Amino acid sequence: MCSSDLDMVVLRSRFDKLLSLEDFIKKNFYKDTSEVDFDTGILKGLFGSLDDRYSEYYNPQEYADLLEEFDGSVTGIGAYITPGPNGSVEIVSPIEGSPAEAAGIMKGDLIIEVDGISTEEYSFEGNQRRIKGPAGTQVNLKISRTNPVTSVTSEIELTITRARVETPAVSSEMKTDDIGYIRITTFDNKVSREFADHLKKLQDQGAKAFVLDIRDNGGGDLDQVVELSDQLLGVQTIVTIVTPGQADTVYSSNVAKTDLPFILLVNENSASASEILAGAIQDGKAAPVVGDVTFGKGIVQTVRGLMDGSGFKLTVSRYLTPSGADIQDKGITPDVLSEDIEEMGFKTKFDEQGNEISDGVLEYAIDYLQKELTR
Repeated sequence: MCSSDLDMVVLRSRFDKLLSLEDFIKKNFYKDTSEVDFDTGILKGLFGSLDDRYSEYYNPQEYADLLEEFDGSVTGIGAYITPGPNGSVEIVSPIEGSPAEAAGIMKGDLIIEVDGISTEEYSFEGNQRRIKGPAGTQVNLKISRTNPVTSVTSEIELTITRARVETPAVSSEMKTDDIGYIRITTFDNKVSREFADHLKKLQDQGAKAFVLDIRDNGGGDLDQVVELSDQLLGVQTIVTIVTPGQADTVYSSNVAKTDLPFILLVNENSASASEILAGAIQDGKAAPVVGDVTFGKGIVQTVRGLMDGSGFKLTVSRYLTPSGADIQDKGITPDVLSEDIEEMGFKTKFDEQGNEISDGVLEYAIDYLQKELTR
């Protein structure tokens, strides 16, 4: 028997086993399975077997929702989320003007139930889909909230009406007469151009330096963070992509860059593309990086669509910072940590309800730049 015939025998054996099990389930499962999508379940299991939370199969509707997020809009409650402790869903931040913000959801809240069912019963992606939904529909959430002032934990039940929410990737404002502020919430497919527009607007308003804030930015498009980095760095490596079986891909910046001094703010939710930017800035000594140790996502996914409208996301590479550091599960340690900033007297404060009323890290950054401009 030739190798090709042997391969066919093995392949037939695999699929015979699969079809046999499917037939047994249909005949013996204690509930009706006529509405069960076995094909999607099989494909989701294929990706689930990788034990990689970043790799997943999407049915056509889920894939359409994913592409919608890349375009800078989403239908749901309007909040950035991440896996939380004990199967919960943690709120990274509500989106400005969203139903989540209007309902009073706060950064750090833990969603522990969705429509009366514990989040522990589902994967993070499953909970994400349960929280999202068509505009105009309602979702009931049980929230666990720990007050940062009193450390008291309470549970809150909210009913939120979902809506289509535009997610502005870049926002800016002047903080003083000569110091601007730019916040990037995600690296969607327009962020590089929007950043350039906001930076020019600040310069037109008199900015001689700026704070770049990527705290709570969970990442996004690799090409976009490379293009944005090129606006901030001189000639240097931005990131090296390492893919098994392929030559390393090195992304570099050219000589053209902004001549404005800046400072970069990061925290524990700055991940993936945000860490590429932070690593390039830190290794190139382009600006101080301040805040908290970043998330530690040093791997890269590819997103592919299939002919039937479905698609998948698969981890295919890892990346290295310009110095060659692999930050997976380690993160990037800032040049100045938030606890050191607090010891300098720049304290983040909250009111009795847990709302932030002063941002010590931002105040430090503005003070730092003011001193730089007077040198």
